Amino acid sequence: MNNKEFLLSVLHEDRLRSLATTWRHAIQDRRLRAPGIAKELGRKRSLSIATILEAMNEAELAEACRRTGLAVTGTTAMRRALDEGLARAEWRALRKEAAAGVERQLVPLEADLLDVIDGDTLRVRLEGQETLVRIRGIDTPETFESDKAEEDLDRTKMNRADMVTLGEEATDRVRQLVGGHRIFLLCEPTPMGPKPYLHHRQYRLLAFVALDAANGPDLGKLLLEEGYALVWPRNVKTRRYLHMKSDEYIAVCHGALKTKPGLWNQGLSKLCPRNEQPKRPEWTLDDCRASCLAPVGSG
Repeated sequence: MNNKEFLLSVLHEDRLRSLATTWRHAIQDRRLRAPGIAKELGRKRSLSIATILEAMNEAELAEACRRTGLAVTGTTAMRRALDEGLARAEWRALRKEAAAGVERQLVPLEADLLDVIDGDTLRVRLEGQETLVRIRGIDTPETFESDKAEEDLDRTKMNRADMVTLGEEATDRVRQLVGGHRIFLLCEPTPMGPKPYLHHRQYRLLAFVALDAANGPDLGKLLLEEGYALVWPRNVKTRRYLHMKSDEYIAVCHGALKTKPGLWNQGLSKLCPRNEQPKRPEWTLDDCRASCLAPVGSG
């Protein structure tokens, strides 16, 4: 998240659409919600931080200051403080400092399972609202058309029908594992963010899923052990998606790479980074860590 995206993340969707029109930046994709619009506008070179600050009202400026840890009041003073603070290299440290002392343990939330969308996405009823949940830390073969599916097909040269078949088998396995069980979502609080819990960029709640109790069997880990999922994400762009179970999940996935349970011999191996290094005789746990956690473009 760059400085402009950070400021824009404070604004509500209607405000973002209105300001986009004022700034003559049309939002072509009407499906985009507030986070997506903020991200799209944040990329516009012609849009400056000063322009965004000038458009923000007092309440919005106050919220940006709160998230940045700046104890300032008054519209003019807040604009100046944010402009100066975001210009400094350590602006992220300001936000981190403001969040210091906040307990970042996972929060267990019991939810009612409504549907299994695919191998890594559930639809649940949480606190009276239907919510899409992205199972944190894993990735299963795609069953629907998406940018992610196209990237995987281009990278692996897999046949689309084969990928969909794998995805459907992973989905069926999730249905078997969750059937008849209570669902607990283990969510990471984001006290400085626009939402109370961490969300995936496609606006799904990002959570580990436990069965029967908050400390019950870990659904994501089970899928990795049984060979129906891989560690997600592969080649992270930021450190945002790393979590307290990253190393554990990579080790479990590496074990599946060795024993090849579930879908591994049916084509899942084509989606694994190991498949892109066919001449390597031995793929170690350190290789898995390096490949799954290396930033894009790091080589």
